[in-house]
Amino acid sequence: MKLRMYHVIAAVFVVHTYAREEVPPLPAPNPDSVNNFRVALQAVFGVGVRLQAFLLEDKKNENFLVSPISAAVIVGQLILGAEGEFRKQLIDLLALPNIHTYENDVLTYHNQKKNMTFVLPYSTLHIQLSNLLKALESGPDAGKHFILKEKSALFLDHKITLNETFSRGLKRLYEARIHPVDFASDPTGTQKKVNEWVVKNTNGLIKTILAAPPRPTTTSIFANAIYFKAEWQVPFSDTLNRKGHFQVSPTEAVPVTYMINQFDQILYSEHANFRITALPYTNEELGMYLILPKNDNPYKYDMKGFIQQLTFKDVLHTVNNARRRDVVVKIPKMSLSTSFSILDQLKKYRVFKEEDVKVNSTGVLDVLEQRVDAFANFTTDEINQTNIYLRHAAIGQPLRINDIVQQVVITINEKGTEAAAVSAATIDYMGGAKNFIIDRPFVFFIRHEATGASLFWGTVVNPTA
Repeated sequence: MKLRMYHVIAAVFVVHTYAREEVPPLPAPNPDSVNNFRVALQAVFGVGVRLQAFLLEDKKNENFLVSPISAAVIVGQLILGAEGEFRKQLIDLLALPNIHTYENDVLTYHNQKKNMTFVLPYSTLHIQLSNLLKALESGPDAGKHFILKEKSALFLDHKITLNETFSRGLKRLYEARIHPVDFASDPTGTQKKVNEWVVKNTNGLIKTILAAPPRPTTTSIFANAIYFKAEWQVPFSDTLNRKGHFQVSPTEAVPVTYMINQFDQILYSEHANFRITALPYTNEELGMYLILPKNDNPYKYDMKGFIQQLTFKDVLHTVNNARRRDVVVKIPKMSLSTSFSILDQLKKYRVFKEEDVKVNSTGVLDVLEQRVDAFANFTTDEINQTNIYLRHAAIGQPLRINDIVQQVVITINEKGTEAAAVSAATIDYMGGAKNFIIDRPFVFFIRHEATGASLFWGTVVNPTA
């Protein structure tokens, strides 16, 4: 008998804006933090961009939002319950460089009370992911200038007994709570319980993650929720808002409300193919990095082509060489929501690996360069026939993963003060400031500056969709 497992991820990002007068220097990534979390950071970035690469094959030019850190946590939890080749494929999905060095990275722990020995393969990855989450959620500045809450829960059929190594890993490394439920007798009640959990852990911004009751044959639902709230260092002012059009493609434009502001001495840099600037949050502990293809870029309306053209090396080099400039930013006011199946992409990746398609082996620095044209030849039947099982999760029977869904809600607004509006009213594309006008598709990511962790990654093709 095969057991069914659902994974559900809910991620929320909210920006509220209040005035701040001082502009402190940008905090450089803490070398100790970067070293302590290096493997976790590579995993977070790697899974985010690979998911986008896979999805662009399916959705072409549509909005894409992902919480890489949430996705990495889910993959980390899957690794706990996986075995053999599938476990290696999950590690490879994270785009870790020198993957072979982690195969024998094993931590052994003996519990004298139970007289049991627990073995944790790929221990560095799990421990660093766990510590990174704790550092982001409960660090010295967390809660003071931004809020980041991450919660995991496993809704498990009351008849199922988990493998103790898997159970201990979920609880101790990822602080997941296990909730016994009865899928067979009460699927509607289980649906309500899961949705109530999501509402609670996203502060009500995501109200439904399970649109229908799970099948009675389901045995587990794994939920992960990320809630993030931050304030701009310097606000936009609604008195400067302007109606305009956002050019979705050369032949299509949509009406939007633009927010406009001049930012004094924020990071700005240019590459041959794109421009980049960073809008700082309070105390510059986090930044929203905006990447806009240059006007002469042939892919300026083709986000699939642009992402394939983009490389992490280029982004990192451009960010590291950024200088503080006065920048006038014009960006649409947005409220976006996307939902997609991580499981479908995981199946696709597994078929990709089993077909022995060559994967870029240089790791995270080149992961964005990896072309995914090979995925276009995979049929729906091939992917649907690829089942995913966790063979080390439950006692006696493997758990079949039925789906892994991530839903992300992002709201960006301009709640500012009248005093800020007065000073901003004189800066409409004047002086020596750089103009950063986002009136066509763009890429963004939210980064925690001290660790370099990517909390959110997105491509916006249509801000009204």
